[in-house]
Amino acid sequence: GAKREWNTLTHQGVRVFHSRFAPEGAADGSVASVVVFSHDVTDRRHVETERERVLIQIAQERNRLQTLIESVSDEVWMCDAEGNLSSLNSAAAAGLGLEQRDAQRWTLPELISQLEIYTGDGRLRPRDEAPLLRALRGETLREEEEVVRHRRTGALRHRLASAAPLKSPAREVLGAVAVVHDITERKRIEEHLRESEERLRLALRAAGAGTWDWDLRTNDTTWSDAYYGIVGLSPGETPASYEAWLKSVHPEDREGVLRTVSHSIEGHRDLDLEFRVVRPDGGVRWLNERGKTFYDEEARPLRMLGISTDITEHKRAEEALRRAHDALKQQLDARTQALSGIGERLHVDASRVTVETESLG
Repeated sequence: GAKREWNTLTHQGVRVFHSRFAPEGAADGSVASVVVFSHDVTDRRHVETERERVLIQIAQERNRLQTLIESVSDEVWMCDAEGNLSSLNSAAAAGLGLEQRDAQRWTLPELISQLEIYTGDGRLRPRDEAPLLRALRGETLREEEEVVRHRRTGALRHRLASAAPLKSPAREVLGAVAVVHDITERKRIEEHLRESEERLRLALRAAGAGTWDWDLRTNDTTWSDAYYGIVGLSPGETPASYEAWLKSVHPEDREGVLRTVSHSIEGHRDLDLEFRVVRPDGGVRWLNERGKTFYDEEARPLRMLGISTDITEHKRAEEALRRAHDALKQQLDARTQALSGIGERLHVDASRVTVETESLG
């Protein structure tokens, strides 16, 4: 028989009924009557409508999520509770050296087996320690360092891996997600900085120089180990401070040093001065101190960075040269004076000879 759904207004509001019509025939073959079977399907229709709405919403959320993970430069991996790879973005596929469509054909264990990954301490990582698999076991990982060898190029890439389980409201593990951030460039820069710092340290040591950093807002200072050595102090015994620096300045030079430093900061000029420091053992060293002050947008001084060079030997050489020059000058003056005396005597003797000759004539 025919079927039909129809709406009817009842005291409970609009209800939806599903009806089936079953005709009953007469002896002559005509329809004698029609039996109608109807039942209320309003609640079922509401459930189906809500289900369709939820499915559409889930599809929209899934599309938004996929758009989001594709927009980030980090690798994003997702798997279901059985460990099957359910999603990965193009960055993750590129990290494997695969096309995204090819990578999605592989199972998670197959992908893991293709990777040569080391932990941050250089240990080859077992396959069952992969971030997604650990997350499926309930672990949460936050920025664990790993090193992976690229399948195609063989290049080593440094990464930070984070992972977490995806759980239902009942705390049942439904899957896992992992995010991997490539830090290869950061590692390269850090290594370059370490090498540069080492070269600078060696150059400063060879030049007898040390560096310092003075926060003009808090008056806090930082000294390099080389600077400690120049002023005869130990990093473990004497904390760097403005007061300790000022105390090390020779009493006879202190007022002039403070005046020069103040004029440098107030006048926005680079610092360049020479002064003496007195070591705890009583030894006196000469320093050449150069510094640059940094200011904020309102021209207020923030900090001064500088380098101090031990020029004691240079000063000693200058003093020795000055003394040698003075001694030579004294010798020359004495010889000049002696020669002048001889000249005068010769002049007198010559005059006397002239007079005697004229008298004989």
